[in-house]
Amino acid sequence: MWLSNFRNGLRKGLLNRDKNFIRRWPVDPKIVFFGPPNVFQEEISQRFAIDLGIPIINMDLILQNVVEQAGKTEEFSHSFFLRVRDMILAGDGDALVQEKVHTKLLRLSAQANNGFVLTNFPNDKAEAETLEAYKGGINAFVHISLPDDILVDIEENKMTCQDCGRNYYTETIHNHEYGIHIDPFGPSKDGTCHDCGSASITDGSDPIRFEKELENYKANKEELLSFYDHYGLLVDFEVKRGYDDYDKLKKKIQYGIKH
Repeated sequence: MWLSNFRNGLRKGLLNRDKNFIRRWPVDPKIVFFGPPNVFQEEISQRFAIDLGIPIINMDLILQNVVEQAGKTEEFSHSFFLRVRDMILAGDGDALVQEKVHTKLLRLSAQANNGFVLTNFPNDKAEAETLEAYKGGINAFVHISLPDDILVDIEENKMTCQDCGRNYYTETIHNHEYGIHIDPFGPSKDGTCHDCGSASITDGSDPIRFEKELENYKANKEELLSFYDHYGLLVDFEVKRGYDDYDKLKKKIQYGIKH
């Protein structure tokens, strides 16, 4: 009798599980953040990595490091790094993908051994396919977005610390049509940077860079979202309150992440 009651109770519990039920995080999660400029991706991904106790890996910085160090230090003296440096300098992205350079560099990185938050990779379907072959693939592909005209509003109000690169946003961004309300985030009351204390905070708007980054994002956006949606890895989220939506986004990632 007790066994039958136990089974019935267990079955009922599973069927009536709270819709807000949140699963535990997988061991050593590998999570990619992707989005256009001005969606607070850097701030959100940094906090997320801290919360999960895993490092942030920026693929652009890894490749830049190879270019700067190849052939100049003992650690980067191997012919592999020299060959990769030449590919990067030649702008040969196809060769980087064909030789699976990105994932090889991840395997060589001690930071990537026990889970990570990855940014600036993958940038297209071919790169995504190589990443899925890396240690069983990623656990979630997080796409953060905002409408284009909101991205422009944020760009026009951006201030940047010239010493540490921290971005500030001086005006409230509100759009009733989109249901968006993003509060301003400025420097300290004395005009200094929250992160480094510098008073060198100037206009951070760069229309040319912004347009280029937005164009690059849009070029492969649909292809990437379709790829990861097909594998059940896509977490699609519009940050209607900017960085203040972090907790809501984190819960959505945790609920949808692959184990």
